[in-house]
Amino acid sequence: MHSYARTVRQFLAWCQREGEEVKGQPQLPSLPRRVLDVHRHERRTFLRVRGKGAKERMVPLTPALARRVERAVRGLATDASSDRLFLALRRTPGGDFAALTLSGILQLLRSATQRAGITKRVHPHLLRHSFATEAMRRGMNPIQLSQILGHNSLRMIERTYTHLNVTDAYDAMIKLLSTERT
Repeated sequence: MHSYARTVRQFLAWCQREGEEVKGQPQLPSLPRRVLDVHRHERRTFLRVRGKGAKERMVPLTPALARRVERAVRGLATDASSDRLFLALRRTPGGDFAALTLSGILQLLRSATQRAGITKRVHPHLLRHSFATEAMRRGMNPIQLSQILGHNSLRMIERTYTHLNVTDAYDAMIKLLSTERT
């Protein structure tokens, strides 16, 4: 009903701009707020993510990021037809806010890298690779990392996502041996 009423209102506004007398406008029914998949368990916050093959997984959010996501959810347009968190800035010809496209994501990423002064080519998968490598360097359990990344096995992490070197192995061993003594 909301989208039909909005279309009629747009048509009547056009008629008025064309010089026609318009005596009334339909009321826009209120829309329920969309519930995004932000889950809380005890004092922890997770975001439900749908990946390849419509597989869902729970991705942990830091408290600061959880607050930013909640602010973004509160600021979403109530008349957006998508249930996604990241929406395009401009309305579609139908007057809706569509889900952010791959092209839109790439434009945002390009703009952010330029503002940061990064000259290397940055793409979404590079961020994913960098996260996985840094998580492994900081000692994250590979099984937990594979769950966060949405993999069924550790093979993808071993082969694709980590770029650890001998220095990382040395640092991990020293950290392990120094914590065993305490």
